[in-house]
Amino acid sequence: MQDLLLKKIQSRWADKSDIQAYIFYYQDLRNSFQTCIFLFGHRSKNEIAHLLATEGLRREEQWNLDRGVPIFA
Repeated sequence: MQDLLLKKIQSRWADKSDIQAYIFYYQDLRNSFQTCIFLFGHRSKNEIAHLLATEGLRREEQWNLDRGVPIFA
């Protein structure tokens, strides 16, 4: 699945899938740089980011991480 998303972002063809807006956003972002490489990082390799996202959704909160990571992480 992750390879499919990366291929869609790197494609020049219009996408008609449910995630079309995300694909367009990242394609547009990519064009803002001289060089841009997207790499897949599995959730198991990025546990803190997954924990923060999950807890933020559950608590309906947002955090600014410039002062550090919340204590529960």
